[in-house]
Amino acid sequence: MLSTIRIHLSPGKVDKKEIPLALLNDIKRGDCIVVAGAGLSAEVDMPLASELMKLLGSDIKKNVSEYDYEFESFPNVARAYEIVFDRVHLCQKVAELLQSREKQASISKVHQILIKNFKTIVTTNLDNLFEKAADQLGVPYFVIRRDKDIAFLTQEKNTIIKIHGSISEPDTLVITTSDYDNYDITHPGIIDFLTSLFSRKTFLFIGYSLRDEHFRRILSTVNHYLGGFSRKAYAVDPYVDKIKEMDLADRGIIVIRSEAKVFLEALFEKPEELIVSDISNPSIEALLKIRNCIDDVITRHYEREVSVMFTDMVGSTAFFANRGDINGLALLQKHDDILFPLIRGGGGELVKSIGDGRLFTFSNTNNAVNSAIEIQKTLAGYNANARPGEDIHIRIGIDTGPV
Repeated sequence: MLSTIRIHLSPGKVDKKEIPLALLNDIKRGDCIVVAGAGLSAEVDMPLASELMKLLGSDIKKNVSEYDYEFESFPNVARAYEIVFDRVHLCQKVAELLQSREKQASISKVHQILIKNFKTIVTTNLDNLFEKAADQLGVPYFVIRRDKDIAFLTQEKNTIIKIHGSISEPDTLVITTSDYDNYDITHPGIIDFLTSLFSRKTFLFIGYSLRDEHFRRILSTVNHYLGGFSRKAYAVDPYVDKIKEMDLADRGIIVIRSEAKVFLEALFEKPEELIVSDISNPSIEALLKIRNCIDDVITRHYEREVSVMFTDMVGSTAFFANRGDINGLALLQKHDDILFPLIRGGGGELVKSIGDGRLFTFSNTNNAVNSAIEIQKTLAGYNANARPGEDIHIRIGIDTGPV
C-alpha cells in the first residue's frame, strides 16, 4: 500500500507535492541517508566541473598548443593536466581554485538543514561547505575520505562521506579518468560500506544528477542481490522530464518534483503544511489520468506526421489471366524497377507490398506529391515505347496524418 504526504507549498516553484509516507517515516527514524551533489554547491556560486575544466584546459593549452579541451569531460581534462604537469600540481591547482571560491561562498540554508537533520550525508562535492555548516550550528561530525577512515566511525557524531575526497586533503581527490577507472581498487572499503548502507537505508538524492558511475553501479548491485527487497531511493528534482522519471523508476528511484530548499523547509520547518492523503486505492478517474499522461509523453516524444502513398496497378488481374504468371511477374518487376528509384529519390520508403499494390511513406506531403507526378511522367514515357498490351498504368492515393 502506498500512502503519501501531500505538501502544499507556496510561493515556491512547485505549489503542491506528494511524497511517500514511507520516506517521512524513515527520516523520523533516522533511516534515511542524503546523497548531495554539485547542484547544492552551484547554488552558492562554487565552480562546476565545466568551469574547472576550462581553467585546467587553458593551462594545458599553454604547453600543448594543439590540445582541444572544449569537447572533453572534466575527468579527461584532469587526466591530461596530470600527464602534462604531474599529480601534485593537479591536486594543488584544483584545491586552490575551489578554496578561493569557498572563502567567498555563504553557507546555504539547504546545507544547514541537511547537516542538522541527517546523521549521514554522502557527497561527491570536493568543497567543505557541509563541514562549515556543521561548525556554524555546533553539530559534531566525522569525515570519511579514505577507506581507513571507516574504522574510526562513531555514533556520537554525524558522518560526512566524501567519495571523491576533499580539497582540505588534496591527496584524497578523485578527479581523473584513471581515478574513476581504479576506484574499485583504491577504495574497496568505501564501495562495500556504501553498498551495505544502500541495502539497509533509504537514500535521498538532493542536488544530484544521478550520473555518477559509482552510485549507479552500487544501485545496480544492491537491486541485483536484493531484488524486490531492496530499499526505494528518492530524488528531489523539479526539472526532470517524464522519460527520465520513468527511467529512474525502473531503477528503484522515485522522483519528488520540488526545489530542494522548498522541500526541506516544508519537511523540517513547516509541518503544518503537511497533509496526509492515501492513494492506495486510486479511482478510475485517477488511473485514466495516469494513462493519459503516459500517452501524452509517448505522443510528444515519438509521434510524427507522415504522408502515406498507396499505388495500385490497373488491369493486372486480367494481364495475369491472359498472359500467364511468368509474363505477369515480369511486368510487375518492370513496374517495381520504375517506381522504386523514383520513390527513394523523393525520400520515400517502401512499407509493404500487397499483390500489385505498394505502400510507401514520406516525411512530408510535398515529397509524396512530387514523387507521384514523377512516377506518372516516367510511366507515360515508358508506355509510349512499350509493346502492345504491356503498358503500365497505376492509380495513386496519398494521405497525411500523425503516426
